[in-house]
Amino acid sequence: MKFLKSSGFSTTCLSRTNKGVFLWCDHDGNEEEAVQVGNNEVRVKLPFLLDFLSAKGMHLLIFFEARRFSPLELEELDLSAEATQVRKRDLTYDLHVTDYRDPVLESKSFSRLLGKALVPYPERRLSKFTERKKEPYCEFIVGTDSKGQSLRRSCNYSRLSHTDYLTPVFFRREVVQKYYDNPQRYSVGDGYVRCGSLWGLQIDNSNSKFVVVFLGDLLSPAPRARNPEFRWGSGEGPGFFARQPRARMTEQEIEQDRELSL
Repeated sequence: MKFLKSSGFSTTCLSRTNKGVFLWCDHDGNEEEAVQVGNNEVRVKLPFLLDFLSAKGMHLLIFFEARRFSPLELEELDLSAEATQVRKRDLTYDLHVTDYRDPVLESKSFSRLLGKALVPYPERRLSKFTERKKEPYCEFIVGTDSKGQSLRRSCNYSRLSHTDYLTPVFFRREVVQKYYDNPQRYSVGDGYVRCGSLWGLQIDNSNSKFVVVFLGDLLSPAPRARNPEFRWGSGEGPGFFARQPRARMTEQEIEQDRELSL
């Protein structure tokens, strides 16, 4: 995999696969096909093209020409000879359709399209590449009340006290399986999961039945608690415990947290 980065376009970094596809990676590590390079064509998604032009402060001028020969008469094609000219601010072309007999090409009719198209750059870059989406914070089940009802608490940092921040939230181990299954993108170690240099999250993954994360840490970009594609569960997800299990964080994790606090 190769990386391509253009000056003036530093927010978007594309990685190239062996199949001629350039992938765009967002703030959270999600990948999306941006460019496809074939033998005779290059296909670019419009949002990526417009953002590149905006970042460079340059217009895109496209020259095009197409010629077609046909073994059929114009009458057989239900066409008539014509010469069309179009002149607009961002588009200009000439279209010619005529009879054309050529024994070598075995043609009886001919058409030619020749022109230019202008794609102006947007004055502002697309928010998709420059801003994080502002999404509501998730609420997580942190226990049960005296009536057996689930207690939920938001991971919104501005509403968390120091004690609330350290509230343990329990998940089934399935929530980290996707990271184990994709070692080229994620790395999972003792007490930590990360996506390259994009994000990292401290976890207690030393138990064989569940994973524990501090409520305050779920605000981190990993997986972002405000990003639905990376939610570890808002209390309804398949990886979330419907009720807090009768378990405690491991002594190893507690000791690590004590060292961090010191």
